[in-house]
Amino acid sequence: MLPILKEMARNLRVLIVDDDEALREMLREAFWNFGHVAEAVDSAEAALKVFAPDRFDAVITDSFLPGMRGEELARIVKQQHSEMPVILITGDPTAPLPDGVDYLWHKPFEMAILLKVLLGERRRMAARQP
Repeated sequence: MLPILKEMARNLRVLIVDDDEALREMLREAFWNFGHVAEAVDSAEAALKVFAPDRFDAVITDSFLPGMRGEELARIVKQQHSEMPVILITGDPTAPLPDGVDYLWHKPFEMAILLKVLLGERRRMAARQP
């Protein structure tokens, strides 16, 4: 087994926000297949209803959502928990990294790399706790 897969055995809790049902479910299933917990919603407003800093280890959101955009969701999440890793997914290859977003991922992306980044963020957050 690859070392990264062994570390993945410690469950991540991820909130996925995307209005594209196929992508949302693909991400949710991929996290579950790697042994992680993923909750998936279709809008920023739905994400805010379920978000709590102690409930999730990271938020992954699409940029172009109906209603509130992913960038605004990221700012609100960071106001509630400044250390929460937020990954913004976009199909725009020229999009800059917005405030409140830790990582900008351009579609298509590799799931294994995404998991590796999230595990690194979890280690960083754990190291900061007293």
